[in-house]
Amino acid sequence: MTESLSGRAPWRRPLMLTVTAGAVALTAVAPVEVAAAEPGTAQCSVRTLHGNYTGNLSGRSGAVGLLAFQTLVAFNGDGTGTTQATSMNETSGPTSFTTTFTYDLQKNCSGKATVTRSTGEVTHWVMSVSSRGSKVHFLQTDARSVVTGTLDRV
Repeated sequence: MTESLSGRAPWRRPLMLTVTAGAVALTAVAPVEVAAAEPGTAQCSVRTLHGNYTGNLSGRSGAVGLLAFQTLVAFNGDGTGTTQATSMNETSGPTSFTTTFTYDLQKNCSGKATVTRSTGEVTHWVMSVSSRGSKVHFLQTDARSVVTGTLDRV
């Protein structure tokens, strides 16, 4: 078999590109697969989310334009929690704030959360959770806002 200048067999390069493209495609649909667990396999409840999670959320708000959050979230495992966050947007920042929230999580690991900032602002979110609770994917559902992100258990 002939070797290419890179020292690899010529047939290997397309295979590696295919595997890489497949990995990128899998990464792009992973949050959807988390929310669409096989019937009877996912067993989530509010107790699934407990402890500290950290991550970034970003998107656009009609009020302030592009924005990003870095956050530490404490889930209490009983449908409540608190957040410490820092945000940046096109009009101001960095701004630190805290929140309290309530959430509901269905057996299929999908749920909803209502978040109240220390300023009184209330936001609404849908979420999907890995069946063991190690990751939480969020999407804000308020009008004029498109914010999404992922939290990882620490």
